[in-house]
Amino acid sequence: MKSASLFPGQGSQHPGMGKELYDNFKISKDTFDEASEALKLNLAKLCFDTPESELRLTFNTQPALLITSISAYRVFCSESDHRPFLALGHSLGEYSALVAANALSLSDAIQAVRIRGLAMQEAVPVGAGSMMAIIGVEDEQVIKACVDFQKRAASELGLKNCVIEAANFNCPGQVVVSGHEKALQFMKDNFKGADYGASRAKIIPLAVSAPFHSTLMKPAQEKLKPKLDEITWQREMAFGVVHNVNAEVNYNGENVKNFLIPQVTKPVLWTKSIENTAKMGVNLYIEFGAGKVLSGLCKKILPESKILNVDGVEALKNTLKEIGNK
Repeated sequence: MKSASLFPGQGSQHPGMGKELYDNFKISKDTFDEASEALKLNLAKLCFDTPESELRLTFNTQPALLITSISAYRVFCSESDHRPFLALGHSLGEYSALVAANALSLSDAIQAVRIRGLAMQEAVPVGAGSMMAIIGVEDEQVIKACVDFQKRAASELGLKNCVIEAANFNCPGQVVVSGHEKALQFMKDNFKGADYGASRAKIIPLAVSAPFHSTLMKPAQEKLKPKLDEITWQREMAFGVVHNVNAEVNYNGENVKNFLIPQVTKPVLWTKSIENTAKMGVNLYIEFGAGKVLSGLCKKILPESKILNVDGVEALKNTLKEIGNK
């Protein structure tokens, strides 16, 4: 049985995430303590007691999701001998996947994502950038629409250097676009699915605080690079990690930063990443951490795939029952 471990990114967070495992497993508490010491921040309080509005802030969300995912993964490993064939994470989740693969330490990762979150939040003034999901339109047509509406917004609204770009290719028929708020609103107001080969297109604005995975994140990319340069990357990884920027598996930890730096401004190739894992023989997917967002996307990409998750005690028990424990 070849499995892939999945680690979620922003959008999966919710107050109280990880608390069940924290309350029931010492290894979870130890993991939270380890990361809290490295960051000089009480991550248990951040995850369990912080209001949703504060948890949604990017510089809080990123370390909170990472620690929740790694806690769940370590609990699972303490209860089962099963180990993944490879791992992958969506955006921020790629850092969780790399910690699980021993490419870098939890301490280094939690500090890096805090810097990443702050840099991404500061890259564009609040309210100036946003993201929205386009449903029911093929990938290539969404890319074409972005080009068309970027030109139209610049011309008709007089917006200089406006940006509309495809940011997340999540599953067939679901692409998230990112860019300037005014340009995206113009696109939403004027988009006609029939112009792009879709009879039932829908656009859903996302509750995010910045235009992630677009060229507007270039300042964040530049701020993150020095931190990634400081990290001691382990050449020998426990298993391969599929990177967002190229959907290809990497087994050398020393190459990781070459994928993480461009990841800030490049789109997440999630559909292709999952499809490539299936080509490598993966027949089981286990999502670790908050929620089941990636499980849902995976099911849409590979309808016949077996998908499990570890986000609480009952989910852990079910997963252990399915694959066996120690």
